[in-house]
Amino acid sequence: MGPKEDSDNEADDDKTGGEKGEKGYVGGMVLEPKKGLYQERVVTLDFASLYPSIMQKWNLCFSTLVGPGRKDPVEEDGSSGVFHVPELGHKFVTRGVRKGLIPQILEGLLAARARAKKELKAAKDPNLKTVLDARQLALKISANSVYGYTGMDTQRNGPPQAQGRKSTRLFDSDPPAVIAASVTACGRTLLLKTKSILEEQYKANVIYGDTDSLMIRMGTDCSAEEAVKFGDLAARELSDIHGGPIKLEFEKVFKSFLLTGKKFYAGVDEGGKLTIKGMVTRRLFDFGHAVRSRCLKHILKEGDFEKAAAVAREETQKLRTQGQVDKHALILPMKLKNGAETAQADERVATLVVAKSSKGSSKGSSVTDRTKEALGVVKGNFPLDAGYYEERMRKSLVMIFEPIFKEQTDRKLFGKMAGPLHTFFKNAQAKTSPQTVFLQHNEQFRKLKEEQKTIRSECERCEASIFDGLHQDCINIACPLFCRREALPYEIEKVEKQLKKLDLQAASDW
Repeated sequence: MGPKEDSDNEADDDKTGGEKGEKGYVGGMVLEPKKGLYQERVVTLDFASLYPSIMQKWNLCFSTLVGPGRKDPVEEDGSSGVFHVPELGHKFVTRGVRKGLIPQILEGLLAARARAKKELKAAKDPNLKTVLDARQLALKISANSVYGYTGMDTQRNGPPQAQGRKSTRLFDSDPPAVIAASVTACGRTLLLKTKSILEEQYKANVIYGDTDSLMIRMGTDCSAEEAVKFGDLAARELSDIHGGPIKLEFEKVFKSFLLTGKKFYAGVDEGGKLTIKGMVTRRLFDFGHAVRSRCLKHILKEGDFEKAAAVAREETQKLRTQGQVDKHALILPMKLKNGAETAQADERVATLVVAKSSKGSSKGSSVTDRTKEALGVVKGNFPLDAGYYEERMRKSLVMIFEPIFKEQTDRKLFGKMAGPLHTFFKNAQAKTSPQTVFLQHNEQFRKLKEEQKTIRSECERCEASIFDGLHQDCINIACPLFCRREALPYEIEKVEKQLKKLDLQAASDW
């Protein structure tokens, strides 16, 4: 049974090419997504090792590249011995004329991986299985990295040319980039061809495609068994159409699927496993990732949109009060504008954005100026820019809720958020008797001291603390205990001051 046609969530026309990035040539094809929440089955099809397969199939290599003005070779039977790259027109000799070096290397790597996978399947010993799995993964990475090498910018990353020697180029770009550009051009053609066949022959509703994968909306009345059957059949038949070594594989069926943009989707499979792809990982801190994952589970696994919205609202509100969220959960890796004491050139370091009122920050300073190395911020106990983190969190959450709440998204998520929590606690304390407030602070003090004792014990057991007192000098910002350990003395001191103040008030009242 094929997937059902549905006109909902139709998108604009597909892009006919990828995007040209810093690498200087056009990359993989990304189809315009048909955004929306699909509470129905979505089938995903993937090309297996697409770029290595392309280099093998069309014999793409430095040694097979036909330069401008050179005569096209022919095979022994008189047929053309040249493959013309779609879109670009670059020419490579066919395998019948001369087998390229790169295709031979890839054949060896992929054959070795196939052997490792076969041995892995037959292995019984757990240790041997671990070794074989690591081997097949290493071989896969090695094969995939060949494409990356062919796209290297030799002018930036290659060895400097001898002084006084001029470059001799046959093309507008170096041969490696010509090969990489040819690989991605073939990949774009394959993706569009596959999409066209799915829509014309299988009447499929393709809702998204990216480089080497396609996603197909199956319709609300399609069962899991029917979706699997369709995925297997389509992958097998399309692989035959394309011919080896190009192989399309049926990856999985999503039971519920959320597509919010290019390279940004999430889905739950039949077993309840949540898959999140994209989600702009570099631009969101750990606390944001955790909250977003909770919301997606409520949306995709339970279909409880209101509960998901409540989680988004409550957790975002925590960012308004200093100390409600541990600094460790707000760290972002970034390149600092003015560098950092512990960072090398172009290295990403752990950073935090401090408030405008922090030491060394003027009221008019920009976010860039207030982005500091996390270690110094934590050690100095500088207050963070709550508004900055709240805004990042909001943008991330709005993205996943927009397909559900449409134009009411902002009101549904944040319309009823209260003001800063410290105001609430201050008002609550004003209505509480001094004795009760004292007891509350005393209990808080006891808990903080107990937490400090526990963390110190953990640090002493750490491998880095084999010498007495070493944990006190630890600067491992990656450790989840570090930020909390540094913050506790300030929190304890604050509560102590409040207790002393209450003692003085009680004495004066007496």
